[in-house]
Amino acid sequence: MGFPIAIKETLGLSAQLLLQRPERVAEAWQSARCVEEGGEPRERILEGVIVSFLREIGAQLAGARGSPWERTTGVLKLCAKEGAGPIHSELGTLRYVIDSTLDLLKASLGERMIAGSAIDEALESAVLAHRRLSHPERPAQDLHFGGVVVERFRPFAWPTPQEESDLDVEWEPSTEPGGLASAA
Repeated sequence: MGFPIAIKETLGLSAQLLLQRPERVAEAWQSARCVEEGGEPRERILEGVIVSFLREIGAQLAGARGSPWERTTGVLKLCAKEGAGPIHSELGTLRYVIDSTLDLLKASLGERMIAGSAIDEALESAVLAHRRLSHPERPAQDLHFGGVVVERFRPFAWPTPQEESDLDVEWEPSTEPGGLASAA
């Protein structure tokens, strides 16, 4: 993999892990999210960008210039109706997982600050993107994100049999022209 920037010749363990095996840290994040959510599988906001973002944090730790979030590619899936809570929650979990990983690898304070700063920037950008979805009439702000932001809608939930019986209404077609059907 080639980076368009100069990378330090000697990489620390943290940079090596995030550059070469970001999916391992992403798996730890997925597991942590699953535990936090009570074991229920669900689509996550960061799912489409997590590996790329972790790799870019690794590049930053290796000496890359610029913003890891701006270099991140993928699809960020936001839901306007859910609010910004899931964004905070997912990035909070990522912060915990990265902090734990960096602690295990005996990362320096500087490495921890770089990773924390990247997560702070991602959080700010994702919240701005969410506000944009919720309030499209507001002026656009630069998101500093290299991927694509899409709005995710909750899937339609079919009514349960009990809900269906509560909705059953007998009706008769109207015999008058332009008339509405009447409920019996």
